[in-house]
Amino acid sequence: MRKGPIGVARWLLAAALVSGLVAGCGGGGASQPAGPSGSAPAGATLTVSAAASLTDVFNKLGKTFEAQNPGTTVRFNYGGSSDLAQQIVNGAPADVFAAANTSTMNTVVKAGLVNGQPATFVTNVLQIAVSPGNPKAVHNFADLAKPDLKVVVCAPQVPCGSATQQVEKATGVNLKPVSQEPDVRSALSKVATGDADAALVYVTDVKSSGGKVEGVDFPDASKALNQYPIALLKNAPHADLADKFVALVRGPDGQLVLKNAGFGTP
Repeated sequence: MRKGPIGVARWLLAAALVSGLVAGCGGGGASQPAGPSGSAPAGATLTVSAAASLTDVFNKLGKTFEAQNPGTTVRFNYGGSSDLAQQIVNGAPADVFAAANTSTMNTVVKAGLVNGQPATFVTNVLQIAVSPGNPKAVHNFADLAKPDLKVVVCAPQVPCGSATQQVEKATGVNLKPVSQEPDVRSALSKVATGDADAALVYVTDVKSSGGKVEGVDFPDASKALNQYPIALLKNAPHADLADKFVALVRGPDGQLVLKNAGFGTP
């Protein structure tokens, strides 16, 4: 039947109303595209709080993880393990925590913020960092007590500082450092820049320096072996991605990268 002007207008109005109702059922804006069922949305950011000594290897593993999970970004928060643990206890958002010793991880565990049980994934030992060529002739731990030597260590609450104290106690050698640094990379930089003659850091830190410092082994380092635990955190924004990242770190690919960096096996 042929529609008159009034009929056409009514038909257009009805069509517009139906179109509006359909659009209204679809929500008020574009939604973030989701990944496969049970996974994080595309463009998700995984936050990993990790000990400063893990900086180089975790940066590498972060790139691997992003390649394996397209659209995902890994954001690292590096620092002294004790500071990171306190940040998490105070409510800082994170998905994964990797510490340089078990006592700092226990701070987070006791606060009820760990999902499941932390797992040790590598070990590390102290080494004396000196300037290339070892101009101050530092050959053992006792040499660090020389009065004319500028020595830096990590603060006592930091894992590398706690390990240093264990060695002092075991050897009976008391150090008089010129500074106590907030993390192991800060201690390392003091020697690299010439602000200190020697520092107590990890084997892996010396190796990662690219020749800016030289490492001096000492047998007493074995008295303070550091075990590194990693854990998924409760209320992690992206628990599924966190689980995958921990699996990468503990799996064969991650363990190879860690071994090549100088870390020991658990």
